[in-house]
Amino acid sequence: MKILLTGASGFVGTNFILELHNKYDIVALVRESSDISKIEKYCKVYRYDGNIESLMNLFKKEKFDGVVHLAAFQRLDDDNAKDFIDSMIYTNITFGSHILEASKKYYIKFFINTLSSFQYANSNIYSPMNLLAATKHAFYKIIYLYSTSNPILFCHLLLYDNYGENDKRVKIFNLWKEIAKSGENLDMSPGEQKMDIIHVRDVVSGFDTLIELCNKKEAINGQIYTLESKRHTLKELARLFEKYTDSKLNITWGAKPYRKNEIMNPISSHDNKDIMKLPNFNQKISLKEGLKSFVSRNDMTNNWGGVALKNDFITYIYYLHKKVA
Repeated sequence: MKILLTGASGFVGTNFILELHNKYDIVALVRESSDISKIEKYCKVYRYDGNIESLMNLFKKEKFDGVVHLAAFQRLDDDNAKDFIDSMIYTNITFGSHILEASKKYYIKFFINTLSSFQYANSNIYSPMNLLAATKHAFYKIIYLYSTSNPILFCHLLLYDNYGENDKRVKIFNLWKEIAKSGENLDMSPGEQKMDIIHVRDVVSGFDTLIELCNKKEAINGQIYTLESKRHTLKELARLFEKYTDSKLNITWGAKPYRKNEIMNPISSHDNKDIMKLPNFNQKISLKEGLKSFVSRNDMTNNWGGVALKNDFITYIYYLHKKVA
């Protein structure tokens, strides 16, 4: 089966290719500036120049069975939206629409889109947390238009948070690993917000499961699926992190306010009839196993990019704990 994968050089996309390149014939579609060093040995790579005609030619040449659309321009904070709004709208809406047009002309069997729990901020219906969520939802609505007039099977996988080895993103487990090494104190919010977080290999397994459902025509057209798992408050996660990694986190809880529009409990299949837990999917990597692997593989050294992360401390804390104006 031949699959076009967008967002292939990102964290989830890279793991998708490394895990599934022996199962699927994967063609990665990336930006001209993307670093493809981790994936180029395992798939065919095309750099997209923004010209929709070149994309049409790619679809004509490769004859894809399906598309897995991971590409997204992500920024958590909207205070300086003027600096990135054009890039966000192009990546999250225009680029995806180019893919849809090519998919329509050169028949594919299925199109799997990726959604974010940020689209449902403290609400059972659409309530965008930020511009990222708003643009993701706008593309979701555009897909609906295409689904009404094309025989393609469209479905969506709504993602929560994820982690894993060799993750260079500024994420909570990387942050905690850094302060566990340094012994620094970290001021955080009260920590009662719940998080739904799974290992990236389980995320990839979820996409694999959904691809199989689509290929068998057992997926529901237009359906939003989730990989929801057991949820913990941020404070509970910190205690589990200490326990499973045999480390100590110096955190002052409640020293920072919750961020504006903080999601206290992510949307789930119990909250909205349009959302369904993905059938046939079983989480394989427990939090205990995942965290042990996360630390042992990355170590408490700098070989995982600790210096770069340390420079992002202020940025990360600003995103998570900025004061409400």
